[in-house]
Amino acid sequence: MAVGHRGTVSVSLLLFWVSSFISTLYASHFRGAIITWDSLDEPNQVEISWRISWRRSAVRCDQSLVDSAQLVTGEGNLQCYSGCSGSVSPMSFYCTDFSTEEDWSTGVNSIVYDAPTPEFGVRFTGNDWINLNDGGGRWSLPATVNLTRRADIGRPNSSPRSAVTPIVRLQHGCNHTLVIPTNDPDGDIVRCRWAEGSDECAGVCKTFPNSLLEETTCTLRYEAVYQTGWYAVALMIEDFAHQLSSTPLSKIPLQFLVLVYSNDGPCSSAPEFVDPTPKAGACVGIPPNTTFSEPLVARTGDSSVSILAIETVSPIGFFKSDVGKLQGVDRHYYVNLTWTPQLSQYGENIFCFTAADSVGLSSDQQCVTYVAGVAAPEVIPASLEPPPGSEILSSHSTWRMKFDAEFVRPTKPTFIRFYTSGGTNVYSIDVASRSDALYLSSLDRSVEFSSTGLALQEKQTYYILMESGITKGLEFCGPESSAVRDRSFWTVKIKIFTPRNFIGPLVQVNFVPGIKISSSFFEEPIFKMDDFE
Repeated sequence: MAVGHRGTVSVSLLLFWVSSFISTLYASHFRGAIITWDSLDEPNQVEISWRISWRRSAVRCDQSLVDSAQLVTGEGNLQCYSGCSGSVSPMSFYCTDFSTEEDWSTGVNSIVYDAPTPEFGVRFTGNDWINLNDGGGRWSLPATVNLTRRADIGRPNSSPRSAVTPIVRLQHGCNHTLVIPTNDPDGDIVRCRWAEGSDECAGVCKTFPNSLLEETTCTLRYEAVYQTGWYAVALMIEDFAHQLSSTPLSKIPLQFLVLVYSNDGPCSSAPEFVDPTPKAGACVGIPPNTTFSEPLVARTGDSSVSILAIETVSPIGFFKSDVGKLQGVDRHYYVNLTWTPQLSQYGENIFCFTAADSVGLSSDQQCVTYVAGVAAPEVIPASLEPPPGSEILSSHSTWRMKFDAEFVRPTKPTFIRFYTSGGTNVYSIDVASRSDALYLSSLDRSVEFSSTGLALQEKQTYYILMESGITKGLEFCGPESSAVRDRSFWTVKIKIFTPRNFIGPLVQVNFVPGIKISSSFFEEPIFKMDDFE
């Protein structure tokens, strides 16, 4: 009965998608954009970058365009509106991602601009938003640039950065949290606010009613109990020199679409990303001159459905495989990612992804930061104490490992876990919060932690696994140490220490009347005197 019901939902939702994307999307084609900038070494010279998204059936992108890095014409021009005048550049782009299911194309481009003055503003305007529940029509995306030398860092400022999928899908009747990923090349404080006024947002100013924006964390919260349909979100992202400052150093625009859709499935049945997919907000280092590869694995909420697509918003050069089913694991689907960063991509690159299943449900958007050209600190296998494969006493509770680079402690919950040889998790340590996890980076690049409270069983074998991010590097967002998933990486066996006393059979001694003698046998404990030294 349940399977038949979900099959009916699948057909109705496919029809809903078709009607949504054909009848309403076909007449309009803008899907949002972001504009950022970086100061260069020459005075008043700046690199202005953008990511822009369009309806795919209007501005087409396919895998051949992604692979060939061919320039797509797009539409419109970036104009200078303050401190200068005229066109800065056409809004052409190199396609990085596309969705056949949601009918969008997205890509990036940048230009080097010699400004006539250190302070100026650029913007991109147009008039082709989708038909929205609230507002619509015109768009305006302004960015302010200030290239004067900052006293605190000794160089001109650069703007914050961000990325979001062109369409964020939210299921009606559920509570949703959307974290807008941001970073800043100068390490500044970043905040988000609603765009205001015709210059900042034109026809889509505060047109996502009943949503809550947490400015300091750039987090959007929404209880989807209101009208279904399409909404536009227009934000301004600003950077500040310090926490108490109220004067932004720059402001950049971020605009995207939200679709609130109906589905009969419970909120808990939406697909979700699982290990070994990097966690939301992860910072992943990619060593110089290497090709990076990693899977994204999504799990469906029900075995009767499948994952149709894993949509991504990625830097130039990313290759994503077709969706495949993970063999031998029910409800798990994956794509493989491959990327060889170019020298121009050194530093932080934001990457976002979502999964959509066959009954129309979507996962939460997750975003991670890939740091090209920077290696994360990694554990040195030869430094593990006690050594892998060794035999230890059941009272042992101190563990130690060294890393190949300096590091800091993680700030989010990150676990080291102990398992029995049968795979049962018997102990977990959150190294971010445990006071008995000692981070000795400046001393000898070691981490020491305690398993006090863990009752190790004699003759039992244990293995230790670690989540990614046990340590974080010192550059950019802090590239995280790799996860340890190999059960053979760190194993120990517990010695027999407690003597076993076995009472033997009673023996009658005939020459001493009335006296019985019992014989005792002891199992030899497996330890040496040096265990106590």
